[in-house]
Amino acid sequence: MKQKLNDLDVVSFEVGLEMTPEKYSEMSGVPLGVLRGWMDRGHIPTVKRGKYRLIDGARLVIEARIRVDEAMKKGGK
Repeated sequence: MKQKLNDLDVVSFEVGLEMTPEKYSEMSGVPLGVLRGWMDRGHIPTVKRGKYRLIDGARLVIEARIRVDEAMKKGGK
């Protein structure tokens, strides 16, 4: 069973949590191949740690909040 992201995961992201693509895929339900494609195209923020590329959770949350705010302004809400 796939676990969806919850409020605790978002709080963890805000303090700078980085995670492997495999873990993010498992938590979000997004297939790993799709996620890697998004990473390659720059749709998911990443950070390089040695030879590993990890999901940058803090930037992911910030970018999502910016997009929500922009959508709310366009929608007039």
